[in-house]
Amino acid sequence: MGLNQAEGDIFYGKRRGFVVGFKVINPLENPLLLFQVRYPLKADSAEVQSIRYDSSVEVLRKDKNLEVEFDDRLAWVTFVDGAKHLLEDSVGKLLDSILDSFTTAGLGRNGSLCHYCQREQAQEPSCFDGKLAVICPACLSEKVNAPENRPAEAVEGALPIGLLAPLAAAVGAVGWAGFWIVFLLIVQSFNSETIYIPHLVEVGILVAAGFLTGGPVGFVIKRVRRRGKHLSMAFSAVCSVAAVVAGEVAFVAWLIYRSYKVFSPSTAWEILPDVEMAFGTFHLAVKFLAACLAVGVAVTMAKPAKPNLKL
Repeated sequence: MGLNQAEGDIFYGKRRGFVVGFKVINPLENPLLLFQVRYPLKADSAEVQSIRYDSSVEVLRKDKNLEVEFDDRLAWVTFVDGAKHLLEDSVGKLLDSILDSFTTAGLGRNGSLCHYCQREQAQEPSCFDGKLAVICPACLSEKVNAPENRPAEAVEGALPIGLLAPLAAAVGAVGWAGFWIVFLLIVQSFNSETIYIPHLVEVGILVAAGFLTGGPVGFVIKRVRRRGKHLSMAFSAVCSVAAVVAGEVAFVAWLIYRSYKVFSPSTAWEILPDVEMAFGTFHLAVKFLAACLAVGVAVTMAKPAKPNLKL
């Protein structure tokens, strides 16, 4: 199809005057053929609204076997039943028909100019984060340096994260205390002094406690979209540790209330070391590992992802 350049699993090049990219999704089962076509207009432009397709294309679109969708400067063409079209060798013919419809509607004009400034000549098409672009060096530099494409500064988001930190720790503490209360009630329901817990169940206990504590912490901190990487990781780690400690105090306070019908967090804090030692070394080891997992989950969730270049 003339798409000879490759970037990862995307092949791209020029066809019918358009820059076209091609990718196969789910190739081993029911392959879906995804094409992206660059054009220099907005999705709501009059030219896009005026596109009329060949009857064979319209039939496939009506039957949901072919989809054509538009973003600004980028069209997506999806062959849903890719295997059928590959066997019939009809992909190229149908794609050319769609591209001809684009040309007739005016989407192919000034195709060699930068699709952003429409003044400078663009060099070879480029591929960024899985998307093609027809862009000149000056516009590319402007896009790369735009705030939405730059990683957050080291202390960016410090104020909102600081304000959300108590909430994150509180929600995590509820998850920690709630899990261990339920776990203790289940264990005590067996009315046995010795209970055999399979290793697989032990692993499940660690994972559940870690995710119920660290997950909410990471989720709350992720609500701050622009946040520094190390700042997010540090706050999530501190909040997770605080959640474990506060949750453990809440757990002991529940034990006191259950026995004496008195709710006293201060007393729970004072006797916390004695209660932990009374449960035994294995109990401490399990909770320590669960706490480590909670911190790991929170840090992983809160760490901001590398921003994709928005073009």
